Amino acid sequence: MENLRKDIEKAAEILFVKYGIRSVSIDDICNELHISKKTFYTEYNQKEDLVSAVLRNINEYNQKEDDKDLTNSKYNMIDVIMRFKQPLQRERARRNEKFFRDLDKYYPEVHRKFLEERSSTFKLILVEHLKKGIEEGLFRKDINLDLFPIFAQRWFLTPLDFGHDKKVKYKDSIIELMMDGYMRIVCNKKGLEYYQKKYCSEK
Repeated sequence: MENLRKDIEKAAEILFVKYGIRSVSIDDICNELHISKKTFYTEYNQKEDLVSAVLRNINEYNQKEDDKDLTNSKYNMIDVIMRFKQPLQRERARRNEKFFRDLDKYYPEVHRKFLEERSSTFKLILVEHLKKGIEEGLFRKDINLDLFPIFAQRWFLTPLDFGHDKKVKYKDSIIELMMDGYMRIVCNKKGLEYYQKKYCSEK
């Protein structure tokens, strides 16, 4: 039954992102998987439960992808954070204007919980990064580890909120700008020299 839930959630995510949540019915998902609605309702009480599961999977997927670099000893924290650009751009690319508009309009409580979980997870990751960067002698020791992550999570997550806004152009350039500004704030002299030599010379 666990595999069935995974199949349903994967199919739903693909359809939701492509067409929007409201436009995709339970029938559409069942037809995609060639299962009956009765089978579907043995796993989920309502569509909202499925939407919650899909969002939880998105958060877990991003967490796993981000964790890979943390366990790789060949990267220091500047390298790890700069590699964040890829998952940031990946999530931005996954976003669909209609998907998030539907989520906010028809499932506001689910959307609120998703944003809270994303924000909480991001804050924990940022604190871990800052502590390790300080230990490596690359980040400033005077960074307030209680207050700065609150600012930093908005610094990083704001570009993602542009992802479903058609009026905002050059979204990947915004992410580039955010990453550059963040590194110039957290790095000490040694860290800034490393960052500029390795990453700024590539531009």
